[in-house]
Amino acid sequence: MLTHFLRYGCVALLFSCIIFPLQAEVYKWVDDDGQIHYSQTPPAQQEAIIVKTQKGPKTTPEQSSQAVEQLINEQEQRQQEQASQQQQQMDARQQAEMAAKNCQIAKDNLQQYLDNPNTRIKQDDGTVVRIDEDERQKRIKEYRRDINTFCQ
Repeated sequence: MLTHFLRYGCVALLFSCIIFPLQAEVYKWVDDDGQIHYSQTPPAQQEAIIVKTQKGPKTTPEQSSQAVEQLINEQEQRQQEQASQQQQQMDARQQAEMAAKNCQIAKDNLQQYLDNPNTRIKQDDGTVVRIDEDERQKRIKEYRRDINTFCQ
């Protein structure tokens, strides 16, 4: 929708650039409220200043069409870049949230193993066994490594 608006706006701008040099004079005046006005006709009850206008550049329809297409392409490129930046920011935010969750899980698990030397775990077959001290130390080391990884 923005692209259509941009196209029609550029076409209107193009036609106004073609027609503008044909206009004779532009008048400027300030009303009683201090509001500045511009018009092709002078006001009936107030004094107005004639604004000097410059003629626009002479261009062919092909040049104007190319300029409009270039503007549209630049706008679309900016929109794509903005969407890409927003996606990157969202991805970075999600990664930060996931790292924070993993950090907390690693801290909780480490604390569990430090506080309970007789930790029991449930095996795949459903039986509960007490882990030996070597396995406990291995897991403590693993959780400390996870903390260093996720809690930065």
